[in-house]
Amino acid sequence: MPLLCLFALAAMPAAPALAEDGAPTLAERGIRPRLVWANDYAHNVSGGLSRGGRNAGGVVAGADLDLDRLFGIGGATLRVTGAWYYGDSVSRHEIGNRVKVQGYWYPDQQAQLAQLSWEQDFAGGRWQLVAGRINTTWQFARSRFGCRFVGASDCPFQLPQADGGFVGFPFVNWGAKLRYKPGAAYLAAGAFELKPQRRLDHGFDWRLGGNAGVLGTLEAGYESAASDGPPRRALAGLWYNPADYADLRYNRAGAPRALAGGAPHMHTQARWGGYAMGERMLYRDPAGGKRNLTLAGAVAAPFDRRQVYDLQANLAALLAAPFASRPGDSLAASVNYYRFGARQQGHMNDLLAAAGSGDRIARDQFMAEVNYAFRIGHTPLTLVPNLQFIANPDILGRPDAGRAPADAWVAGLRVMFNAGGPGTPK
Repeated sequence: MPLLCLFALAAMPAAPALAEDGAPTLAERGIRPRLVWANDYAHNVSGGLSRGGRNAGGVVAGADLDLDRLFGIGGATLRVTGAWYYGDSVSRHEIGNRVKVQGYWYPDQQAQLAQLSWEQDFAGGRWQLVAGRINTTWQFARSRFGCRFVGASDCPFQLPQADGGFVGFPFVNWGAKLRYKPGAAYLAAGAFELKPQRRLDHGFDWRLGGNAGVLGTLEAGYESAASDGPPRRALAGLWYNPADYADLRYNRAGAPRALAGGAPHMHTQARWGGYAMGERMLYRDPAGGKRNLTLAGAVAAPFDRRQVYDLQANLAALLAAPFASRPGDSLAASVNYYRFGARQQGHMNDLLAAAGSGDRIARDQFMAEVNYAFRIGHTPLTLVPNLQFIANPDILGRPDAGRAPADAWVAGLRVMFNAGGPGTPK
């Protein structure tokens, strides 16, 4: 019921700048509803494990409440978001790969409380505190352009989730972030509850018991001012995860689990890792039009060699308004590189050996995407045809595959309705 009320609120149409009768609009009252619906159809046309197409999608709805305008609480904003997903995954079934080619697919498809946070500004906005039911990936290591892509390589950035234990949208735990931003530069620190079973519930189980510790994050960055030339942004961060974790390959006796069975060896040492991201607009229409070209890149790695990935790096380019006659369109391309940890690669190859296959999973994987966002007139509706390529797919999505997937080509179409939403959160 709370999510249904939330969706109803978010579905309210955006009000004009001034109401016809002169009454304050919702925004002027301090209420900014939003509604995003996206549907991703993808078809594996070559390679992988088998040919075939599947459909997946989701609804993200919510509202930002300006508590200063509503109740006179200066500098305070309440953000509420709900999410619901449906469909099935080409990555999991037809390819076997861990990283999704349909960003709006999730395996646990109950309605979710995806955000309930209080945001409080102090000292004229130089200090900001965000606390409540939030996820780590919306607060740290977040690209402003990653969610422009249909695949989920960098929306959110994969490695901090797989290796660091970052909680990703729509799953939320208790967490807090404190940011100090006296000017263009900022410093932020965060603490987030680690609760491995969170994905099995709907987000309304707010008990503190049963967690595995607290994830700590630290990030420093720079965001140029609007008056300071072409927009640019750079950031770097660290994470610390104290929770115990299972070895990816070996059992308690030191033998490969895929071949010998048994419970996994448990590591009690904390996990550390780091990341860096950068974005820069390389071209902006000197005549004041909407056309611009932005380049973005990121890299992340754990500080030990026992994780899913040893390295992830990506490079993306986004051209806004590629044609003068279509100022609402954009063209985007990205390439992601993953290097599997030796234990993760070894476990996948052990699984193949146990199935009697002589195939081997490569340690280096590449994923690339090109897409075109076609805006339908002045409506909130966008069509995004896309083509994706995966070199050296893994079997983390299909550990029972019995053979190594071939390099895969995936063609797809995203249909998105975005009424005041924050892009395409994953």
